[in-house]
Amino acid sequence: MMKRMIKLVAVLIVALCFTMPADTHAAYGKTKVLKLTSYMSTYEYMMLDTLDMTTVGESYEVILDDVQKAQAAVLGLPLTDEQITGSDEEGFWSIYAVSSKKIKKLTKKLFGKAVSAKKLPKESDDNRGFIYAYRDKNGNPMIYCWEGETELDFETIEKTVKKSKPGYTMIKDVYFGYWGLNDHETANYRITYKVEKNAASSIGYVITGMTIERIAE
Repeated sequence: MMKRMIKLVAVLIVALCFTMPADTHAAYGKTKVLKLTSYMSTYEYMMLDTLDMTTVGESYEVILDDVQKAQAAVLGLPLTDEQITGSDEEGFWSIYAVSSKKIKKLTKKLFGKAVSAKKLPKESDDNRGFIYAYRDKNGNPMIYCWEGETELDFETIEKTVKKSKPGYTMIKDVYFGYWGLNDHETANYRITYKVEKNAASSIGYVITGMTIERIAE
């Protein structure tokens, strides 16, 4: 009897999904897209900190190869859950050890494919910024994070999700730059994501494209 009830409930849920109004389906999809791309905020900061985009209209297409997917996943992990393995005496910066298992799990959630921590770049002076993910000399995944004060602001001004074939486009307008010039209304960068359905992700969608554009001084 219990098995019959469970089957009946499952059938009803499927039926409701097919009879759900189109606008409800769209809202559900947009919610999933926003949840998916929310993991990318720290990676966005790293990219904006690294890229020297000074000209309005300049754009940069992020090639989401395994290296970039691994970095995005590492920076999508909450630092409060990771172990501090090093820091300076003044408390300006810390180094966090990251779980390889978590990296594989989050890359699959974000991109539909589990990527190994071995794809992270090796530590060097070239990849130093306020925050970055790398492998130490023993091959362990790490995050370097500057935790002192800076003159930079990074703020989301507006998010827009639009239906577009074969999935969705998410446009995120942000301010990144000197804090004293941030009026909390004007964005100077636009980050555009392409998102598609993919059953390999626990969210049901994956990121397939990312572009960063300078839209104002």
